[in-house]
Amino acid sequence: MTPTPPAGYRSPFSRRQLIQAAQHVVSQRRVPGIDGLWPQQLDGKRVGQLCQQLHQMLAGGRWKPMPARRGILLRRGKSSRLHAIATMRDAIVQRAALTALADVWKALPPEILGGRPGGKPQTIVHAIGSFLATGGGWVVRCDCRGAFANAPFDDALGRARALTNQREALELLAQWRAAQGDKFRGLVEGSTAAPLLLATLLKDTVVALRRFGVVLVWMDDAIVLCRSEDDAREAHETLVAELDKVKLKPHPKKTGVYQAEPSRPEPTEWNFVGFRFRGWLPEPTPEAVQGLFDEVSCFVESNRLDQVTAHVKGWLAYFALPNAHQAALSEVESRLWPWGPFASPKVATNSRKGAVLRGPVRPRAGRLQLPGVSGGFLR
Repeated sequence: MTPTPPAGYRSPFSRRQLIQAAQHVVSQRRVPGIDGLWPQQLDGKRVGQLCQQLHQMLAGGRWKPMPARRGILLRRGKSSRLHAIATMRDAIVQRAALTALADVWKALPPEILGGRPGGKPQTIVHAIGSFLATGGGWVVRCDCRGAFANAPFDDALGRARALTNQREALELLAQWRAAQGDKFRGLVEGSTAAPLLLATLLKDTVVALRRFGVVLVWMDDAIVLCRSEDDAREAHETLVAELDKVKLKPHPKKTGVYQAEPSRPEPTEWNFVGFRFRGWLPEPTPEAVQGLFDEVSCFVESNRLDQVTAHVKGWLAYFALPNAHQAALSEVESRLWPWGPFASPKVATNSRKGAVLRGPVRPRAGRLQLPGVSGGFLR
């Protein structure tokens, strides 16, 4: 039997808040932490029991975070990244803390969308589309090199403290970071609170760039839409100087100034939030398209056909905007149709090869209706 918390202590979160955080974590996680607890092991009853235990531990000051497990993010055409995989218990506490820190997001510039509740990259794409449709101009594109690993945690935490009175939630984040030691650097990429803490460091940068044009930030990527080349050049210099104040550096190969005038015979090309902008219309980058094919192929080869439809629907929902490039989406459909799971599949199971397709079977058109897609191929 779990002992009753000492008198005078109280948890910074209610049981209901912990349960809501647990439900979010369980819906997002696919792998266990270092404690071996899988999200699939937490059904409704077990979630309630775990949250009751966490509530009493937090109320009694007995919650002790555990080291996160190392994971590697493999990215096509990019360098791999070290990714932290917290235990389920620690992830639930972090999610509850992030919910309690909603007032920090309210105090940050609305131009910072990455990690913000309700923030969507499509908002950025539509803003860029409106900019191009009204004549274009010049674009300052910036990618912070190793932002989550190089950003100073103590500085970010201090800036967050100045924006909220939720001291208990910030203290829990500090305890979890201290438990990681030197195993991870900076804000610990993969942690729930990393986007919020990075946003606090970028606050002054966004404010300083507003006078040059429209500023949009997604995680460690930023873009400034300017009407003149002089503004763009000055914005670039300001951006570099402001990032240096918080010990961040722009990536030399992913940062630059581009002329964005769709009327030019040979418009410049640049990427942002997974889209390639060339001329008037955005389209998925080649890396994003190839990444989809690779992931679907992995699902099929490992006989995880139940995950294919949801994954492709999510990908299309992200890229299938009303003004998205039809050629790129048509290529997705033409390259995916040989895999049977999308319509009337003829699939046999082989113990050594996993899913073996008997076909292929061409799917019927019109089975998925999403904006920007003519003739769907999913149920």
